[in-house]
Amino acid sequence: MLDHVFRPMVSSLVDCLISGIQSRDIEKLNAFKALHRVKNFRGPKALVRFLPVSSGYLLFCINTFGELSDLRCHFNFQRDEMLVLENVLLLWLSALVTVPFDLDVIDDSNTQLSNKVLDLCHHYLKVCSCWEAAAITVAKLVSRADISRALFQSQLELMKAVLYAPGTELNNYIGGFLCLYQVCSYSAPSLLRDSNISRILIEIVDIIQKRWMFNESSYTRRLSIKILQRVVLAFCPKFVHGDLESLRNLLVCVQQFCETIELTIQCLIISLSDEDSRVRWSAAKGLGRIASRLPTRLSFQISDALLSNVSGSSNLFLSHGFCLAIAEIIRRQSIASSSLDEVMQFGSKALYCDELQGGKVVGSIVRDAACYLLWSTFRTMSKSALQDCSYISSGKAAFDIVFVAITDRDVNVRKAASAAFQEGRGRFGDEFFPHGLKIMEMIDFYSVTNRSHCYRFLVSQISM
Repeated sequence: MLDHVFRPMVSSLVDCLISGIQSRDIEKLNAFKALHRVKNFRGPKALVRFLPVSSGYLLFCINTFGELSDLRCHFNFQRDEMLVLENVLLLWLSALVTVPFDLDVIDDSNTQLSNKVLDLCHHYLKVCSCWEAAAITVAKLVSRADISRALFQSQLELMKAVLYAPGTELNNYIGGFLCLYQVCSYSAPSLLRDSNISRILIEIVDIIQKRWMFNESSYTRRLSIKILQRVVLAFCPKFVHGDLESLRNLLVCVQQFCETIELTIQCLIISLSDEDSRVRWSAAKGLGRIASRLPTRLSFQISDALLSNVSGSSNLFLSHGFCLAIAEIIRRQSIASSSLDEVMQFGSKALYCDELQGGKVVGSIVRDAACYLLWSTFRTMSKSALQDCSYISSGKAAFDIVFVAITDRDVNVRKAASAAFQEGRGRFGDEFFPHGLKIMEMIDFYSVTNRSHCYRFLVSQISM
């Protein structure tokens, strides 16, 4: 709602920042602090959209980095203030390198300007607070159409060297991870499937799987998962239903990169039992995305592998990761209807998951994920598929969801159960949800928020 206000405001702040740098006016130069607050409020991606991207600013922004030491001495800035200024300038540079002109039009030497930006970003990839902005700048620059593949390939080689180097410092390798992830995100998939570039990516995937997947840093593990899935998604081009040419292209790519795809899927399945919930969530989303890209027969094998992996396991983290992964796969309609009964059998148990660990009872994350699993099932599966599932067609699912929505002690689980019931009743009516309309009015989002109201009023009203 505020975006229409931010755009002219950010443009004015950038004008003040330029004027302050040129005239050495501290009051105008302090506009970078306001830009930093906008970034914190709306996020770096939103700020980049608001920044002016005229080609005339590109050389000014690059040259400003060379004046930072002079600005620090002139205004006696503290180190923290300089990091904020550098971060803002890097974000602006990440927008400016996307100007729709050949870089040799802006500067006499295309290679020289590219190298200036890359050298600058490589320096800031080692600075903690500037990792992300520097990585985005590198990714946007090397993914330009007028940048040679040789330069793109050399950047991948540098990132591979950072990940492979023994005893790499934390700042170095996390900057390399972020840069590699952003490069895979911004680059065209057809470019990543190039024979020379794909060879380097396969080597990087191998290094990550052997060295970094089980690193003690959860942030590193999460970035590893993000990179692995981005590489595999690039290796699996999108398939358009009914288009035989795109299907043939997909099958050729899957056959060409089958070993990398298979090993990545195995790594993601293992990561579903990671102790960090953000790692599990990244792995679940990765499995869902990959399953949606693969041919139907292969995508069904992913859900079968998940079911065989979780059967008989009492690992709380694995149960949570399984529910998230299957929910993502179902949401993308990449599961066989014949597997739905087994999935729902596990989901019905997960709705009541409670374990005593030490002096506290845990399990709310599993119950919340089980509600998400049911929501995604009601959201995407057809009526005929749900009729073949005894757990749903018998009304047992409706009973369990209502019971959790009004009796669970965790407010997030009650809200998730309420959302699942509303989705199912709204799409399928009273056939699977007896008295669904009346119950849906009672257990709306706001009614289940108050636990006392649930226990004292909703329980008795629904039981009648």
